[in-house]
Amino acid sequence: MLSRVKKMLAFKSHNSPPKDTDPIDEYCKKGKKSDIVIFNALEVSDFSSQYGSETSISYTASNLAGRGNVYPNYGDFTQACVFRTYGDWWDRAPSGRQRFARTPEWFTSQDYIVRILACDKSMGSCVDTGNQSLIRLELCHKHVIYYTELDYVLLYGKETVQAECCNDIQETQGCTDDPETDNGYFGLLPVNDIALKGMLGRSRFLQRLNLSWCHGNILTEQAFCWYIEECGESLQSLYLSSCSFVTDNCLDAIVRHCKNLSELELDSCSRVSHEGLQKLASLSKLQRLNLYRTMIDQKALSTIIISCPELRHLNIGATHGIHNCDEILQVFNIKSSSGSIRFLVENCKKIKKLFLTANRTVDDEDLLAIANNCPDLEQLDILGTRQVSADIATRLLQQCEKLEFFDVSFCTGIDKIRLHDWSTRFPRVDVKKSFQN
Repeated sequence: MLSRVKKMLAFKSHNSPPKDTDPIDEYCKKGKKSDIVIFNALEVSDFSSQYGSETSISYTASNLAGRGNVYPNYGDFTQACVFRTYGDWWDRAPSGRQRFARTPEWFTSQDYIVRILACDKSMGSCVDTGNQSLIRLELCHKHVIYYTELDYVLLYGKETVQAECCNDIQETQGCTDDPETDNGYFGLLPVNDIALKGMLGRSRFLQRLNLSWCHGNILTEQAFCWYIEECGESLQSLYLSSCSFVTDNCLDAIVRHCKNLSELELDSCSRVSHEGLQKLASLSKLQRLNLYRTMIDQKALSTIIISCPELRHLNIGATHGIHNCDEILQVFNIKSSSGSIRFLVENCKKIKKLFLTANRTVDDEDLLAIANNCPDLEQLDILGTRQVSADIATRLLQQCEKLEFFDVSFCTGIDKIRLHDWSTRFPRVDVKKSFQN
């Protein structure tokens, strides 16, 4: 397995002016710049999540490719790569995934990016595309206080050291030059078909299984289906995030043999069809379903919602087949026009987390309805809302006594003076406010 490299990233504070220090110059103080080999990304071939949508180039993982055009500027730039979470708020939410009891404390990865890198020996001229390799970067956002924007990543070092490293990898793993089939050190991961078969004797009563981030050349569709047929009866939680081996056949096996399943994560599983996903409606005990970046469509989703009465958490972010949310809301007899938010909170008074990010229709009446009907609310996001006043937001803070998280970024009706007042009056609440440059 490729050794995990831990790096400390130094972020400029809000009060510090950006510095034009070149990291390469710092590295080369004791040597010559001509001896340094630099790797720039040609493309991002795979990733676990991103803030932007699939049809946009704003705040997406693909922005990490190339030499970068933001650093050392500081601020909010759509050309950057941004991930979907920060801090521990998503873990603390009712929808958060329960941590496995025996997970090592040092394992903190929350997202990954697979990048095809190309060697550039000329410090600024064209990239030598003949020397390519596949590298996965794993990231943890728990210690950042807000969405963190990444411009680009440079890998650099002395050419002789890099050559020795490449030789060692090829001798150990037999790497090829084809990024589609060569899995590098990831081929040494302990979870593969043989390992899954070896676990069979200890998995008859298994209740929770996490195979997230396992690719098809590590674990195969056939092995997974066989394993589920043998050990799926007691499973209650199954996590398959970003698993390229997952197909409609895998979903068939899950539906047939995992009748007690209450949690299922299929986010970023790109090989399953909307027909295959519709079969999940047979899992009537589902309470938590993650379909982020899947091919689910409106018909399949409506069928699942109707057939799974215990469903509490549903993630359909960045799905490819959901084009008209009005039809989805009609399943709940909710109209997305005026009054939909008020209807929701008046009938769901136990809501603990409500994210209305970039919903331009949210106004003071909606915020009052939330304040009057959601006493258990812990997290609220109204980022980008321009029709909410500071006075009504203050009233919400007064009435929702369990509120811990409140994102009012880019809400033009709330200024810095009011934020300072809130910090004094409501110290229990972590208020987020990002300003446009």
